[in-house]
Amino acid sequence: MIQAYLRNIHCHEETDEVGADEPYVLVTAVNLASSVNIAGFPVPLPDFDVVRYGFDDVDEGETHDGPGTARSFWGINGLPTPLTNPDDAIFIVGLMENDDGDPEATRGVVKGVVGGSVLGSLTASRSDKVAALIRDMDSAMGTPTGAPNFDDKIGLGELRFSADELRRAEAGEAVRTTININGDGGRYELSFEARNTGWQGFELAPANSASVNGSVAAVSRVPGSMELWYVGGNGSVQDRFWYEGASWQGFELAPGGSASTNGSIAAVSRIPGSLELWWIGANGSVQGAYWYEGASWQRYELAPGGSASTDGSIAAVSRIPGSLELWWIGANGSVQGAYWYEGGSWQRYELAPGGSASTSGSITAVSRIPGSMELWYVGANGSVQDRFWYEGASWQGFELAPGGSASTNGSIAAVSRVSGSMEVWFVGGNGSVQDRFWYEGASWQGFELAPGGSASVNGSVSAVSRVPGSMEVWFVGGNGSVQDRFWYEGASWQGFELAPGGSASTSGSVSAVSRVPGSMELWYIGGNGSVQDRYWYQS
Repeated sequence: MIQAYLRNIHCHEETDEVGADEPYVLVTAVNLASSVNIAGFPVPLPDFDVVRYGFDDVDEGETHDGPGTARSFWGINGLPTPLTNPDDAIFIVGLMENDDGDPEATRGVVKGVVGGSVLGSLTASRSDKVAALIRDMDSAMGTPTGAPNFDDKIGLGELRFSADELRRAEAGEAVRTTININGDGGRYELSFEARNTGWQGFELAPANSASVNGSVAAVSRVPGSMELWYVGGNGSVQDRFWYEGASWQGFELAPGGSASTNGSIAAVSRIPGSLELWWIGANGSVQGAYWYEGASWQRYELAPGGSASTDGSIAAVSRIPGSLELWWIGANGSVQGAYWYEGGSWQRYELAPGGSASTSGSITAVSRIPGSMELWYVGANGSVQDRFWYEGASWQGFELAPGGSASTNGSIAAVSRVSGSMEVWFVGGNGSVQDRFWYEGASWQGFELAPGGSASVNGSVSAVSRVPGSMEVWFVGGNGSVQDRFWYEGASWQGFELAPGGSASTSGSVSAVSRVPGSMELWYIGGNGSVQDRYWYQS
């Protein structure tokens, strides 16, 4: 979902007119991939528009900025629109010098002529369509709209983004391309940008900071704050935190050798003034740390060395403010649980016996209502197992997906967007991404969200529901890309590439939060051991 717009205009040489130039730019945008429904059938019909940018008092050597995304020519309606194939769009740029003419009237004349050109070349090749548009637009720009001094044409040209530039723009990069237009004695350079205006990003930690096989976990305990933890390349546990109005800061929570470089981290904030974190120790222990507002971090050992698989996962929920619940994969493939109630000490139990779970697989959990918890894990045979608990009853369970369904090294993520629903995603054994969903009163159903080969079988999946009618899922692609899939109530799943191939470690982690309804933030381990941040704010 990108926007394209005029970034700036630079005057290398003024036109032959007396005084400073007052140039205006006309961009004709044609969407060759658009269609209309006739009798229930889609019929190809290119959509188009002509967008004008005006500039006053431009002297030689000056650069004047455009209005940016506030006036984009792609999408045709000014809103972010997919564009991955350069051949699906045509952009023709015309440059005029304003004298006594009416620039908006000229835009109207050009748009009328462009409409006839588009309809008259429906069956022509793309190159013939471009040639026809340039010819017809050039003719229309010569139409007088004022006197005694008519506006003068400086020139025209085709603007074109490459497939690689569009891919980078979709990933959040501001991709810039320029065209030069000369005429009437003047020489101008026009710079255009395309980018996914919603998603932006930066490097939170440089190369070699994180274990490329390790984990990332994040929470937002209050709307104006986020906290992130990751396993360092030396087995340390690193903390990064952000408060609204300040920049990201950080510190080392546990020194090198504390954590398994292949293991997992889980975190919750059970009350606004507290954070709780757990990770797999290098010796297979389960380590805990907690923070209360006004005090410093404290650490403890929840389970001794040898308790947990050093390649396995941890998941945690706080179903009510006075309780914490934690699960991890045991060294013997069991599923171990521990719980804490305010005023008491931690208690432990075995939820599934040895050999039940993949020792290199994932585990995830949600609490959709205060009196219930649901847990999913990858079985030793590549199945997906479900365990659920309702207050007043014991844990029960069933097989959600049969053996061979899931990658035994892959990830699971889950959300409960409304209290009567749960949704689960996991990496299939063939590198697909599978979706399973449940609505109260119905049975579990599912579908394939991304086909085989889409996801790294050793990689991660993360999900959030920022508003009740939406869900967003991210996963590491088989080529080290970061893929985004999103759903809005009443529409089907859609998606795009958030970061190109080679960006992410194919055996690393992804984590996301939505701290306010109009924002999402995502972190992933780069292929070079960096920690990358991508964020989105509703426009």
